[in-house]
Parts: sequence; structure tokens; C-alpha cells
Amino acid sequence: MSALAHATPVSLPPACSALIDKSLPQWKYNDVPPDAAKWAKKRRINPNVARGDFNADGRADYAALVSVSGVPYLAVCISRGRAVKLLTVENPYCSDVVFRSRAGKHYYNFENGRHEVLPRDGASVSCFEKAGATYVYEKGALRGVVDSD
Repeated sequence: MSALAHATPVSLPPACSALIDKSLPQWKYNDVPPDAAKWAKKRRINPNVARGDFNADGRADYAALVSVSGVPYLAVCISRGRAVKLLTVENPYCSDVVFRSRAGKHYYNFENGRHEVLPRDGASVSCFEKAGATYVYEKGALRGVVDSD
């Protein structure tokens, strides 16, 4: 079994939670719509936390959908050896569910009208059964791509 495969829902590691605490005081996990929660439970995934290798270094990274005073954020913790870097996106394209999209996935980019391939794992967010986007780590930042509409 790979380091990224899991039979139980993923949770944030303490180092990532601590960075979110520092950057986004009084954060909480986003409220998940009932239909999205049912979908996630059936698949045994956490609808608010995803694990992937977002910077393609072979180490686990984490993405979480959180909110502060009702404002949604995508918080992504990138591991680099013992250090962890936090990147946030205020008001991500969607905020019902977060999941990993695997490197090599083919998708349609609605913004430029082209078929593309994910160069590394991405943190995908969904407006459940309506639309979605994937955030890809590039050059130290997250680039959003609308890949579901």
C-alpha cells in the first residue's frame, strides 16, 4: 500500500493544524452539505481534508476546506523535509468538498477551452454535483483551474 493510500478518512497532522491556527485564528472546518457528506461517507473520505503529493517530492501534503467568520478558505500544507509551508486561497472556486486529483489526470480546462493533464497531484474542490476546480502547486503558489462546470 502506498504512503498516500488509506482505508479511513484522512485528518490534518498537528504541524498543519498549528500553521492554520497561526494564519487563520478561530478557523473551523467548513460545513458540508448533507448530500456531499453522504457521498464522502460512502467513499470513506473526509470531505474537509485531502492528502496528496501536491509538490511532487514524494512526501504527503494536506489540503483542508476551512472557514473563518463564514469566509471559506482552502488551506494547503506543503511538506518539505521537516518544514511545512502553508498556502491559502480565500474564497476558493467551490467549498463543499475537497479531494485529491491524481497526477496524470486528464481534464478539460473551462477557462482556456483545452484538454490538459495534471503535472502533479492537485487539491480539487467541488460545489457538489455542480462545478469544481483543482488547485495545482506551481512555483511556490497555488494555481486554480476550473475543470468541472
